Amino acid sequence: MKGYKVKQLLRSTNGSLLRSVWQPRLNFSTTSRPLSSLVSFTKFQDVDHSYQLTLNDLATRNCLSVELVSSAISHLQKASQMDDCRIIVINTPANHTVFSSGHNLKQMRQCVEQQNEAEWKHIFEICSDLLISIQNQPQPIISSLHGIVTAAACQIAAASDMAVCTKDTTFMIPGLALGINASRPAAELAKSMDKSGVKLGMEMLLTGNTISAEKAYQHGFVNHVCQSYDEMQVYLTRLCTTIASKSKFGIQRGKKCFYEQSSQPNLKTAYPIASEYMVEAMLHTDTQQKIQAFFNKNK
Repeated sequence: MKGYKVKQLLRSTNGSLLRSVWQPRLNFSTTSRPLSSLVSFTKFQDVDHSYQLTLNDLATRNCLSVELVSSAISHLQKASQMDDCRIIVINTPANHTVFSSGHNLKQMRQCVEQQNEAEWKHIFEICSDLLISIQNQPQPIISSLHGIVTAAACQIAAASDMAVCTKDTTFMIPGLALGINASRPAAELAKSMDKSGVKLGMEMLLTGNTISAEKAYQHGFVNHVCQSYDEMQVYLTRLCTTIASKSKFGIQRGKKCFYEQSSQPNLKTAYPIASEYMVEAMLHTDTQQKIQAFFNKNK
């Protein structure tokens, strides 16, 4: 949301948002780009043992517009059917100073001005679809972060299975500056942090202040902090190579089991689920071959 200046904010007597006008500092087009140009919003390619989903809408600082989010979902759906895709990295080009600036305020403003509640809901629903797709994706997904990660973009990082960032990466939820209770990003952020991070998530929601990469790491929001973008690429290549060398069946079922059992209220209900996955794995041909190879190697 950085890059916008609030000009006017009117509310009805019951507190609902009636009209909100922003003055964009960037030169956006006056109409939304057609879905036929989805390829310009994201790129999807095989790079160094992983498939990379690149947010590539520099003109809007990778705002999570309906078009960009739709493009990302489309790529993930195709990837779920790809035999050679073991892991996915969500990233931005090196020259982008913003990973993503969150929801597209221009589209949100149009919904408010037109009193189009259905389209407003659609914006949030399609963003939810992306977050659910990330967690339900068979392949593990890593967010590769650098620059500014704002509002709903924090949700992408939180929904990912792992997150890596550069030391100069910052995270923020500035919605209240515009009168928007950005509770969705705050909830996702708090859920992905350790227990001490819940209060930090509340602080980010209420103040709009940024937190550093170091603080995000301290509270479990990211797995690793790299000194530079180039160092992060080296680290990711090594990480993806390690993961991709493992059994595809083991990777995908392991991810599914991890979330299914961790969502259980206690160990009594979690252990039976984990046991079923273990039995399934032991009976799988790939697992049996690897176990036999292990014994043959150690004869």
